[in-house]
Amino acid sequence: MSGRDLSLTLRQIVEFADEVAALIESRGRNDLETNGEFRRALERCIELIGEAATRLPEEWRASQPEIPWREIIAMRKVLIHGYDVVIAEVFVGRGAKGCGRSANGNQPLSRVEHY
Repeated sequence: MSGRDLSLTLRQIVEFADEVAALIESRGRNDLETNGEFRRALERCIELIGEAATRLPEEWRASQPEIPWREIIAMRKVLIHGYDVVIAEVFVGRGAKGCGRSANGNQPLSRVEHY
């Protein structure tokens, strides 16, 4: 991460996750197949989360084992390199799971937000 601001990267991850949560809040699975603008916005946010995760020091990610960093980074790679085969199942099953704020208003990444 040489020279990158850890707290800035973490804030960006939280912002992107909140954006994912807002995007999927009032939409259903069908929208992934019928609304290209929605799908591309969702894909882009997930790509950005994955890219930001790669900027976190590996040892720091290891200190946060409750967050599936490897899956987050892998999802970015799937979206970028496998864009032609990405299906709705990926988003429904993995991509947006746990993004944004929980029912009580706390962010899943709130524990890492203060760094």
